[in-house]
Amino acid sequence: MRPRFAASVGAIFFAALPIAATLGARALPVAQAIAALWGTPWRALPRLAHTNRLWLLPLLAALAWAMASAFWSPTPDAPMRATKLALVIGLALLFAAGAGHDAAARALTRRSVVLSVLALVGLSCLEASAGMPLNRWVQPDAIDMIALQRNPGRGVCILTLLIYPALVGLWRSQLPWRRVGSFAVLAIVIWLSLQFDLDANGVALAGASTAFLLALALPRAALAISGAAWAGWLLAAPWASGHVAAFSAGLPLSWRMREEIWAFASARIMERPIWGWGFEASRSFTDQQQHLDGVIFANIPLHTHSGSMQIWLEFGAIGALLVALAVLLAARCAMRALGNDRLACAGGAASVFAAMIHFNVSYGAWQEWWLAALASTAVAAACLRTPAEE
Repeated sequence: MRPRFAASVGAIFFAALPIAATLGARALPVAQAIAALWGTPWRALPRLAHTNRLWLLPLLAALAWAMASAFWSPTPDAPMRATKLALVIGLALLFAAGAGHDAAARALTRRSVVLSVLALVGLSCLEASAGMPLNRWVQPDAIDMIALQRNPGRGVCILTLLIYPALVGLWRSQLPWRRVGSFAVLAIVIWLSLQFDLDANGVALAGASTAFLLALALPRAALAISGAAWAGWLLAAPWASGHVAAFSAGLPLSWRMREEIWAFASARIMERPIWGWGFEASRSFTDQQQHLDGVIFANIPLHTHSGSMQIWLEFGAIGALLVALAVLLAARCAMRALGNDRLACAGGAASVFAAMIHFNVSYGAWQEWWLAALASTAVAAACLRTPAEE
């Protein structure tokens, strides 16, 4: 692959990200696939795989277990869905390889992340302040405004994942207004995280900000804490989620509904704790309903609204252990890659915390756009590596 092609992988994807994210992010995996196929550094793949083998092997083992579990899943099309998952993850890994495989690619990706986030901030402000004109234009016949506002809400979700790597890149740029501009952009994103009636965005940004400040004081430790927190919650989720009830009395209805969903999922997990129910088995519980404050909802509405619970429910302890191991080892690799660079570690830790919160309270673990968002976040954080080599 010619160098200019490989170096442009990140730029291609992040150029498409602002408008795709604003309109609901469903096009993100397509953009990521195009970028990956455009510039995957095929000759460098063996070296990159060897360098990242520590976390890549347990991740691939978890993927293989997920595909195997499709054959005992009660969901009829589980094998087909598992194949699609493998394709999405495979393309995401190729995208990551292309976007950060050498100094030139990392430098271009880093700049692209900054410009992409600034553009997404602008589009999100337009949607929040002007009644979602872009989404209304794309879906002129939409009646359910609550469902429609989830589209720009997903865009803000992606902002909470990428904002701190972008701010680090902006801070290190040569722009004369970079310092004042960084604080102004962060203030706008804080406001955006409170729009579109998605509480998880505000919670995720608060977690990311806390992790960022912690990492400024303890750069390497913050990455280790981030990885350990994610892996630890993943392993403890079936038991720890039951204690949420003690704090749920004053929470909004949507959060109390999550508590009921998690309680039901925990009970099902205990019925098949080792092997799980099989890939996408969460979809097989939608015909059972429960009531809360006059609202009727499925015991598990398509997914558990917690990636950790979904992994336990579908893959059991075996899958949970493999994914937790991959997270822990990925954090260790990030510590090595980012070294003692405070700003880079802070940006990486912030992204990990934001992703961990969304992963455990919001979206289905296997939604394609969400997997693409996670891959782009990992790439943005990895490309914060100290620019001395570039």
